[in-house]
Amino acid sequence: MHRAGKVKAVACFAHARRYFEKALNNDKIQAEIALAKIAVLYQIEKTAANLTDEERKTIREKESVPRLQELKEWLQDLQIRTLPKSSLGEAINYSLRNWDKLCKYTEQGFISIDNNLAENSLRPIALGRKNWLFIGSEDSGEIFSVLASLAASCKRLGIEPYNYFRYVLEKISAEDYSDLQELLPAQYGKTPAQIAA
Repeated sequence: MHRAGKVKAVACFAHARRYFEKALNNDKIQAEIALAKIAVLYQIEKTAANLTDEERKTIREKESVPRLQELKEWLQDLQIRTLPKSSLGEAINYSLRNWDKLCKYTEQGFISIDNNLAENSLRPIALGRKNWLFIGSEDSGEIFSVLASLAASCKRLGIEPYNYFRYVLEKISAEDYSDLQELLPAQYGKTPAQIAA
């Protein structure tokens, strides 16, 4: 759940790129140009990977935003000359229809250009989906989804999930927590002063 107005949709450039990869058989030249333009955006992200969120945001504003504008104008021009039901037309239409959401990552330093990390975290759940048919109830499913999300966050942060869950259970049984944010995986192992900073 989220508070109204707090969550904003961000589209995934890997999805947009896949549409153009499918279009290689339809219009190889134009699809390759689109893929090359998208590759430049990914190269900027690779260069900024080890920077702080603020530094990454600055680089995106300086380097990615102008290239995104060029890509948008190029796609709009190409759209006029492309059959909308062709695979290239579908790639262009998908990208332009989701354009604001595709560009949303440039507004913050911590947002990724794509959601490959999330998809990779969900892959084990997708592979085991027949097992989840027997989860018991809708409430159980919701609890499982929260636990699976926390476990995936632990893996991403290099935290042993068992140790994290044990720590959380010990904390909530010993103290009354009004702010559960302190118990999120990103705060694990930090002192109260570090969390407050």
